[in-house]
Amino acid sequence: MCRQLFEWIGDGMGMKNIYRVISVCLVLGVLAGCASTGGDRPNKTATAKPVAWPEVTLENVRPSSIWQFTQELTLLEGGGLVMLHGLADKPLPPYRIDGQPYAAVVDFLAQATESEAVFKESHYFVAPEAVMERLAYRLPALSHGYDETLVQVQLNSGQRLFNALSALSMATGRTIVADNAVAEVACGYVLLPEMPLPKALEAILKSARVTADSISIVSEQDYIFIRHPETVSVRSRRGNIADTSVTRKLLGRQVDLRIPEVVAADGVRYADDKGAPLSKVLPELQEQLGVRIDVDPAMMALPVNPVVMQGVPLGSAMDLLVGQWLAPEIYWTLDDAGRVVIRTR
Repeated sequence: MCRQLFEWIGDGMGMKNIYRVISVCLVLGVLAGCASTGGDRPNKTATAKPVAWPEVTLENVRPSSIWQFTQELTLLEGGGLVMLHGLADKPLPPYRIDGQPYAAVVDFLAQATESEAVFKESHYFVAPEAVMERLAYRLPALSHGYDETLVQVQLNSGQRLFNALSALSMATGRTIVADNAVAEVACGYVLLPEMPLPKALEAILKSARVTADSISIVSEQDYIFIRHPETVSVRSRRGNIADTSVTRKLLGRQVDLRIPEVVAADGVRYADDKGAPLSKVLPELQEQLGVRIDVDPAMMALPVNPVVMQGVPLGSAMDLLVGQWLAPEIYWTLDDAGRVVIRTR
């Protein structure tokens, strides 16, 4: 089934291949128990396995690229490597590597890309020195037990961050969303051994050249939301809603969301790997959330990036959806008939 969740895109490995490799071959998921794709939460603190550092034997008699080299490196058991987006496009002359230590291979890649390699606890990070200095940060601690979720990640260079976050959400049962200012950045090559979800998220963001001053991260029980510091918080996107037993029940109802959604010929539903205008997404949005949604016609062209939410309250789902859009005047509320209304202030 994992092979049918996502489709090929662009430059090599699309979401289909990301999720296949992550969740099946490399077991991206909740390791404090069974891997989950349905909103389950880990029940106890998991311990990451020790990292295996294989000796490397690779050969290519023709000129190639760093991208091609990483495809071969991915097939090895073990290791850990993150490369800055853009380095994969650099050319590579013919090479022969015969039983070399993993660290020596990382140095080879660093020299080939005029970069430096820094060891980060359980993986190497390769980036030019000037960029490395700007990425020398640690994400703030995330509350609500996210560090108890262990993930093991493989991500090919060039994937948009929204695709990476959708795959993480799908495989872990967590919900991780970013606003459009952050979500559309391109990630670098990422090959991570088992580690807590926040550390994996940090590595992915750094591969995409995301600096500490360009994001603000909120971690709630139901979701992680990443936004540009100049955009408003997701909670401010909810208008005044009467506090009644009916509205509390409606807004607290847990939902799963996978949009934009595509139905394959065999009936399997999966998240598309490209964004779509709100006008196209709206019917499936209403179907999956189980609620009528009225939208100002002038807003139908708003872009909706791929997103996966698992087991979140309806109110939080709407906060995150509207929070994707950068215009602070866009908000949502409930009318007297219990319909969701998306408007501008």
